[in-house]
Amino acid sequence: MIWGAQQYFLDMTSTANVDYETLSATNAAIDTETYWKWRIFGFFNFMWYDFWDENLAHPVKALSLFNNIHLVIIVHTIAAIPVVVKKARKEILLIAAVPILFTIMCLPFQGLARYVFPSIPCVFVLFAVMLNWLLKKVKKHHYEEFSIMEQQKFEISWLGKIDTLFRFGYFLFSIVFSMVLLYSVYIFGWNIKTEMSEYRVQRAYGVSIDDIETFDKIQSIELIGKQEFWNVANVIQLGDNTFKGMWDATPIMNITIPPIDDYEGDESIITKVELVIPGGRLFDSCTIYWTGDKTKVVSEDDVYGRFPRNAFQDTQVIYR
Repeated sequence: MIWGAQQYFLDMTSTANVDYETLSATNAAIDTETYWKWRIFGFFNFMWYDFWDENLAHPVKALSLFNNIHLVIIVHTIAAIPVVVKKARKEILLIAAVPILFTIMCLPFQGLARYVFPSIPCVFVLFAVMLNWLLKKVKKHHYEEFSIMEQQKFEISWLGKIDTLFRFGYFLFSIVFSMVLLYSVYIFGWNIKTEMSEYRVQRAYGVSIDDIETFDKIQSIELIGKQEFWNVANVIQLGDNTFKGMWDATPIMNITIPPIDDYEGDESIITKVELVIPGGRLFDSCTIYWTGDKTKVVSEDDVYGRFPRNAFQDTQVIYR
């Protein structure tokens, strides 16, 4: 239960011995908009972007092609549920409701992404139904008497009215569900790093990222040509600053931010880091650990953020 109140599961050790109501109220008070975007869009992204537990980018290139099934078939099939609601038989309505219900059941306590996994067989059945219906439409075949996409007819009129009312409510709800799902996976997902930074700077300094951009810049350093400040492990080097990941290990980039020269002020300093990392897989994830001189062993407590990235995003910007 406590998970849902802690945005993006950051600094989970700080939630020890804190009850849900206190944690939820504290985080919502920091920035209400950021908090509720996490509770709705962050939740849907977490549950449906990669419920394979961060294995969406398979190390074996040939096998990684099968991961397209997730974003091409599974997500879009769930999003297309409103298409079948109006005319599908009741059996199909029940099957279509399974992934929706599994998602809603996890909403109050922010379940793990793999909790929706048992609903995936129903998604594949639903995909087959939609494909069957589409092929019949394209080939212009007439429906059979027991067509899977033929609405049941009722001899008693009031049963038909109840069915119509039920389908109308189901249709409206599924539309909202589909819109939130698509926005969370394909749009909001690429802003999660910004949302994480917004949460952190609001909590630590009481300012927004927009405020930070108006502050005076104390120092700006470009590290790409200063390799004494960074190194990359578990990669194959292709050029001076070009690397390729290894199939059996996770690429790790270590970056040391140089100290600020001759700063004598007593005000807090906020660091803006721009990571220019072009390329990569079509859909992937990035984990950033933020440590200091006193960090002896890097652990999950040092996770700054974990967010999706893709091959079309060259730059990742974070604030701390």
